[in-house]
Amino acid sequence: MKRYALPILIVVGIAAAAWKITWGLAEDVVGGEELVAPEASAKEVRLADIVDQLVESELSDATIDGDVRKDTDDWSVRTVDARLPNGFDVGDRAALIEELVEDDRYGDSPSIEAYVTTANELDVDVRVYIGKRLSHHLRLKPTLTSAPVADPLSASTGAPLVALVISDIGPDAEGVLVLQAGIPLTVGIVPFSPFALRAARNAVLSHKEVLIDLQPGQPLDLAVDAVPYATGLLVTEPPGMALDDALLASEDLYLLDAAGELEPSTLREARNAGIPVLRASEVVTADQDWAARAEHLAELHGAVVLMVPLSEAPGAIRWLHARQGDLRPAFANEVLERGG
Repeated sequence: MKRYALPILIVVGIAAAAWKITWGLAEDVVGGEELVAPEASAKEVRLADIVDQLVESELSDATIDGDVRKDTDDWSVRTVDARLPNGFDVGDRAALIEELVEDDRYGDSPSIEAYVTTANELDVDVRVYIGKRLSHHLRLKPTLTSAPVADPLSASTGAPLVALVISDIGPDAEGVLVLQAGIPLTVGIVPFSPFALRAARNAVLSHKEVLIDLQPGQPLDLAVDAVPYATGLLVTEPPGMALDDALLASEDLYLLDAAGELEPSTLREARNAGIPVLRASEVVTADQDWAARAEHLAELHGAVVLMVPLSEAPGAIRWLHARQGDLRPAFANEVLERGG
């Protein structure tokens, strides 16, 4: 055993020396634990100033919700939260900023690179790097407001409100036609359905209110994430499980009982938890009797919510278009705010 001791000690000594040398080199390179970046060059600082000017120019029409600059000794990172004007597409604006900052005139030593990403197909992040340094983080959001009422006189004459709630909106031709309608509409989008994220994005950019069209057995916590920018929860049949009132309240969602299928106890618990509750007044069907009933209810109560299957949406939209002046197209949450 003794004859092996010396070679073992030699190997251990060599390993220890190698480790010490390697650690010493690492300390020289990265300062022990933190990598010390080289000082920013004058050109990098000038390029950051140029990007500043481009960003301020392209966001001059936006509402700035936040503008924070985090400074170090020789560098700063600017984070801007901007909400674009009504009707402007955030994707188009991000692409324009990317094109402007990556102009060949600024050279490639160091280069300016812009990276555009989106988590939900609606909000867009733009990160600008000068060389390897992050200089700007832009968080662009659209303005999700209603389009002007086609007949502005109806908004000031106290005309009864009529909210059409169209269920099962998707990316097909019927859904596209609904989103192109020039009146306020509320649309239900089924969580986890094909292109649900795209449908929600297109709906809000078309000035439509979005509801989560919850299906039986679907977990509410996942459904909330699957349909971004929803203002309410649409329940067309019993959900098969207790609703998470705390989650609804935290997400600021109201509850729309589409067909009177929810148990009174469920509605009572929701109201006790501070969740606004709305019930549909009428379901649009293939026959024409619904129109007369809807007009009567609207005149009687001052507002009415109509559930509209996608197949019946074109006829219902044409009817409401024709009745503007006597009836005012509205979102479901407008009826809710009126106390409907």
